[in-house]
Amino acid sequence: MCPAKQEQTSLTLSTLKTVKQVAQGNGTRYRVLVRGSDTGGSQAQMELLVRPTAVGLYPEYPGSTPYHSHPEQEEAFYVVQGIMGYNLQGAKAEAKAGEVVLVPQGAPHSMWCAGDESLLVQVTLTPAGRMGELFFENLAGLGATYGDVSKVHPLQIAVLFQQAQVTLEGVPRPVSWALANVLAPFARLLGFRASYPQYTSAGAAKVSTEE
Repeated sequence: MCPAKQEQTSLTLSTLKTVKQVAQGNGTRYRVLVRGSDTGGSQAQMELLVRPTAVGLYPEYPGSTPYHSHPEQEEAFYVVQGIMGYNLQGAKAEAKAGEVVLVPQGAPHSMWCAGDESLLVQVTLTPAGRMGELFFENLAGLGATYGDVSKVHPLQIAVLFQQAQVTLEGVPRPVSWALANVLAPFARLLGFRASYPQYTSAGAAKVSTEE
């Protein structure tokens, strides 16, 4: 099944400077710094530009990610510019430019843009995992295709999260289990995939905070 709506033109993100999550260009952008394949799977690194206007899962937090965990990966956030709000194991705090937030394996967390200026942050996954940078690229590409990441089909999200071994937190365990073990396999039968070649970015151009 094609992830794009039939009336929309498919995006070839390899031709773009950065991967745009929102078609209008006012949301979140990603840039590949280090691919998992370049490190033998030991690490993957992305640069995220989260604007104060970015749509987030939680409306009060711009660009907010779902409260989730990575059972087999450690995640580090290095703030280059702006202020990153985050929820780490139920404790909310903020990190400013030059600070690092380390998320241990299995620790529930979420992050968002907490300031009036765009947040520029480097995200490192150790190890890269089954998807590495492909998780970010496909999430962004799907968001751009659908017009907004919040409009991506839930079954598509279920497949993406299951392949990347992302566990949703803050929901009953049976619900989280069902998403990975029932909905995701069903979605695959319908044709949804975890990765689409048209969403692989060149990953070479620097993210401009002025775009």
